[in-house]
Amino acid sequence: MSIPSRLFRDADDLELLKQFIMDIWADALYPSYFHVGDLLWSIYQNTLFEPSRNIRIWQTVEGILAGFALFSVGRTDFGANVQIHPAYHENADLYDAMLQWLDERVAEERKKYSVQKELSTSAYENDAALQAALVRHGYIAGDIGLLHFSRQLDSLLLEPILPLGWEVRHVGNEEEWNERVNIHRDVWYPSRVTLDAYTYLRTIDGYIPQLDLVAVTPDGMFASYCLCWLDTLNQCGEFEPVGTRAAFRRQGIGKALIQEGLQRLFLSGATTAIVSTYNTNLAARRLYESVGFHVVSVERDYSKRLEP
Repeated sequence: MSIPSRLFRDADDLELLKQFIMDIWADALYPSYFHVGDLLWSIYQNTLFEPSRNIRIWQTVEGILAGFALFSVGRTDFGANVQIHPAYHENADLYDAMLQWLDERVAEERKKYSVQKELSTSAYENDAALQAALVRHGYIAGDIGLLHFSRQLDSLLLEPILPLGWEVRHVGNEEEWNERVNIHRDVWYPSRVTLDAYTYLRTIDGYIPQLDLVAVTPDGMFASYCLCWLDTLNQCGEFEPVGTRAAFRRQGIGKALIQEGLQRLFLSGATTAIVSTYNTNLAARRLYESVGFHVVSVERDYSKRLEP
C-alpha cells in the first residue's frame, strides 16, 4: 500500500519535521541525514529556496510521518536528500516514490536552469537500502564525500586563546548583521546568502542568537564565524556553517572560535557536539581534530547524469 504524500505547507510542517528529525536522531541503529540545524540551514540560508515546492512529505492516513525528500538547485548541479523513518527503512516503494519525485523536480527546473548536468546526493556507507534505491534510479557511486565528526561534552573546555585585543562573542545588534553576511559570502564565495535571508533566519524558532559566534579583530572586523544549533531532545549541538577569512587562517582563530562554541553548547545543555566537512577539506579536518572531534561516519557521493 502506497503512502500518501504532499508538499510542505507551513510552520506546523516545520515543527513536524524538526520533531521527526530529533526522533530519528534518538535511534542509534539507523543513520540520520539531518540534524535540526541542517534542516533549518538548508531552508533558510537564502531566499531562493522555496520549501512549498522543494520539500515533499510522506505521511500515512493515521498521521504518521514516514519520511521526506528535499530538492535544491546548486550552482553546478541539482541536489537531493531523503530521510526515512527507521520503521520504513526497508520500504523500497517509499524510496522509489521519493526518488521519482526528485526526478520530476529536475524535469521542472531544467526549463529554467540549463547549467546543471547532474542530480547529486549521498548515502552512508552502511545504508544498504538507500544505496540500492539510488542504483535502481540510475545513480552511480562516487568517492567518499562528507565526513561526520563528533565529540563528547562532559566538562568545560579550556578558555579560548586569542591574540591581544581580539574577542570571540555572539553577533550583536542589527548594525553588525551586514558584516556577518559579508564574512559568510567571503568564505563561501560565490554565495547566495543575503542580508534579507540572514535577517529572516534570525526569526526562526531554533535559531539561538547566543550560538551565532564571531571572532573579532581589534579593529572590529569579523575574522571567523560559526553558527551552532541545538537538538534539545538528544542534547546534541551542531556547527553549521563554519568559516574563517583567508587572511586569518592557520593562526588559531578558528580553533578559538570552535572552543567557544563548544563551551556555549555545553552550558546550553549539550552532551555531544557534531560537525561535518568534505573529505577533501584537509584544513577543516585538522581544525576539528585539534579540538577533540573524531570521525564517526562517512557518506559516499552518488550522482546521475541528466539527459540532454
